[in-house]
Amino acid sequence: MEPKKTLLRSIIFYMVLILMAAVVLEAGAYLVQRFFLVPKGVVYTPPTVDGYTQYLEKRDPVMGWPIPASFGIRDRDLSGSRIVPAFPDHRQKACITLYGDSYTWAKEVADADAWGNQLAKMLNCRVANLGVGAYGTDQAYLRFKNRHRGRSKIVILGHLSENIVRNVIQFFNLLYGGDDYGFKPRFVLDQSGALELIPLPALTVAEFGLMVKKPQRFLKYDYLSTGGLSGAYPAKFPYTLTALKAYNHLRVRAKLARKPFWADFYQAHHPSKALSITAGIIKAFHKDVLAQNGVPVIVVFPMLADIIVYKKTGTWVYRPLLDDLRKAGIEALNMGTVFVNHLGTKNPCDLFTNCENGHYNEKGNLVVAEAVRDYLRKENISVSLK
Repeated sequence: MEPKKTLLRSIIFYMVLILMAAVVLEAGAYLVQRFFLVPKGVVYTPPTVDGYTQYLEKRDPVMGWPIPASFGIRDRDLSGSRIVPAFPDHRQKACITLYGDSYTWAKEVADADAWGNQLAKMLNCRVANLGVGAYGTDQAYLRFKNRHRGRSKIVILGHLSENIVRNVIQFFNLLYGGDDYGFKPRFVLDQSGALELIPLPALTVAEFGLMVKKPQRFLKYDYLSTGGLSGAYPAKFPYTLTALKAYNHLRVRAKLARKPFWADFYQAHHPSKALSITAGIIKAFHKDVLAQNGVPVIVVFPMLADIIVYKKTGTWVYRPLLDDLRKAGIEALNMGTVFVNHLGTKNPCDLFTNCENGHYNEKGNLVVAEAVRDYLRKENISVSLK
């Protein structure tokens, strides 16, 4: 056989081998993205344009969700509160109103077991629960400003540790994925350091069609906008390259560092300015409630990961926020400390619906209700309907 033909066949053989390896690698990267990275929101998949017009017609014009037309349906009464079995009449004056996200709402437990309802039974008065799943602290504050209207004298704002990340985004899909239209307002800091509201994005149908492909062109104030420092990259060919880029995602890097993905956002030097913004929102809420002659109460909720970190280090991930508020004269109820004292040597999972991303279970909700009741007593906060 001639040397040239032998060389040519060798080259073809290795090229085919390399091509086959590339195909296998690309197929593997595709499967990893589709079944692992996409469901976790690490790789961004845009929602469809179908239904966007109807979404614009129905959405809450300030907070984004819940849709006002959903009030009085299923688990939300006509006032927008979660059903309160102990005091089901939404027209009845509430002694306390709750604002926050799904941990305030008490997702994954029945209405009767939600900590708001259990607190209502302990205090023998209606506790209106205006918590909303997937809210940031910013949306909870705006819900108070737009929906409170003197509902109660005592007003509780629940801040979940992870909310600090939600407070610097405009599109919830970039954090957790999904095919809903998760647009939200957010606050930024102006040149003087004061809060400035960036309203809910108002995109036309045509703009939305472009936005889902390149969010960074339209969501100028979304810290996680695709291609940014910590956000998700779109799923596209070559999938191997997209999978490699996913390493930059904040949840991937945090997982490798064995810490909650929101931990770094509590550092004062973080480029998102999330700590200053979140503290500013809570201070504004506190000030506004006082201006209405009300009593503001701040409750900070830990996720399971926060408790695990605390048990290892003796430090709460969100300690910088508690310290910032304390300097402003605002003493928050840290449910993390309450949970740790309650658990003792027990597994923290004992208070959660599951050991991954679960909410508080029935026992956990009872602990929250008792802690809030005891906090009101300790602070000599009188519960009344006046």
